[in-house]
Amino acid sequence: MGWLKKIGIIVGKTAEFLVLGGPVISALIPGKRDDQIVAVAQSVIGQAIQVIVQVEAIGAALALSGADKLKAAVGPISEILLQFLKGRKVKDVAKYRAGVEKFTSGLADILSSLDDGDIDTNKPAV
Repeated sequence: MGWLKKIGIIVGKTAEFLVLGGPVISALIPGKRDDQIVAVAQSVIGQAIQVIVQVEAIGAALALSGADKLKAAVGPISEILLQFLKGRKVKDVAKYRAGVEKFTSGLADILSSLDDGDIDTNKPAV
């Protein structure tokens, strides 16, 4: 089984864990607004991972460079982060873009650092 397929399975199982484990995590943090923040944060990470996995698959099919895959992922991940930060205004757009690029690159680095031989597709990565 290839790395990308294993990551896709992990994403699905992680999302399943977050759905089932989310109420437990939320219960540990008091307040309704905090519950909402935890739920959205769980969703943001899962969505960002999905974007990276999708871009990686498309990039492999089109033989895109790492820089091109990063460019392809930054836009959708920026939108995901803006949804998370709704109600907040971006004051420094250049700094925001640089931060999103670093976030995207870092998350891609984390995912690509995984050895598919060590990935247990029966358990979430959390």
